[in-house]
Amino acid sequence: MTPGMIRFCIATCLLIAAAGCASETVVRPGGPAEHMVSCWYLGWYICYDKAREICGGDFKIVSHDEGSSGRKLRVTCGKPSPVSLRRLRAYV
Repeated sequence: MTPGMIRFCIATCLLIAAAGCASETVVRPGGPAEHMVSCWYLGWYICYDKAREICGGDFKIVSHDEGSSGRKLRVTCGKPSPVSLRRLRAYV
């Protein structure tokens, strides 16, 4: 491998890592906004970091899933419930 190819591979890997997660917001009538964070197959902590970024801090876990399309976390912003905290600790 030439030095140019190595630099290209490193740059590509850094770009993919920087992309990290994708998110989508769903607003339901009469309920809080829910945020779906997709982290592909990266670590759960990356999903949690993105949720903290979206919510500006605390968030509640509505659901989490790891399927053929990667890891997905659905959250609402606000102080976490005891159940959410147990789920969070189980995956960090």
